[in-house]
Amino acid sequence: QIVLCKGVNDGEELTKTLCDLAAFTPMAVSVSVVPVGLTRYREGLYSLEPFTKEDALSVVKQVEELQKKFLADFGSRFAYVSDEFYLLAGLPLPPAEHYEDFPQIENGVGMEASMEEEFLAALEEEPPMGNPGKTVIATGVLAYPFIKKLVDMAKMRYTNIEADVIAVSNNLFGGGVTVAGLLGGRDLLEQLQGITMDRLLITESMLKADEPIFLDDVTVEELEQTLKTTLVPCRNDGYDFLEKLLGREDFPYYENDDII
Repeated sequence: QIVLCKGVNDGEELTKTLCDLAAFTPMAVSVSVVPVGLTRYREGLYSLEPFTKEDALSVVKQVEELQKKFLADFGSRFAYVSDEFYLLAGLPLPPAEHYEDFPQIENGVGMEASMEEEFLAALEEEPPMGNPGKTVIATGVLAYPFIKKLVDMAKMRYTNIEADVIAVSNNLFGGGVTVAGLLGGRDLLEQLQGITMDRLLITESMLKADEPIFLDDVTVEELEQTLKTTLVPCRNDGYDFLEKLLGREDFPYYENDDII
């Protein structure tokens, strides 16, 4: 993974880095290019600027040109730009086949394309609805348009879904951090207060891996009691998201990543 820092390792340095790494194929299988995350806690740290829309457009164009070369030379695109760069640039995300076998999905590359492909496949299965009640889906500013698009597609198939998607700003780390997985429990408590809902869907990446606690130590129990709702964590997986959206978390139609 290349964590791109504006004015440090972008531009010609990025081209050189990617070409140098590509020389190690097939031992080097793939590389991702992701923007550095800048929090509000930067006093005394090296001065870095956030990427602008124009910067992101330039990065995407630069890497996509190199992908053509790598595809011709090695039969693989090898280098992949994170979803965050495409979204920041205001560009549509590439289709799922662009990401080949999704070698960099854990680094945020192709996650939305994969999730949409799974979500559409799950819709084709037409699973019956459970009893979701009034549902709110809380996500980050960056993913909001994508999650809303998925929910709108589900509403076209299931006209009785009562669900709203809300973009939650990150006050924990600062407004420059827009990914959903870094939202704090306090962000949800402060920005969803007063909203009536039966269930609150979030990505499970907001919670610590081994316990039901947010990054800022707010517990799931505390959030549920304060907002008077039931919290439903979702995998970054289109099948799981549709299942939870339909209120089927107690009656899964797939287990262990296999549809049953």
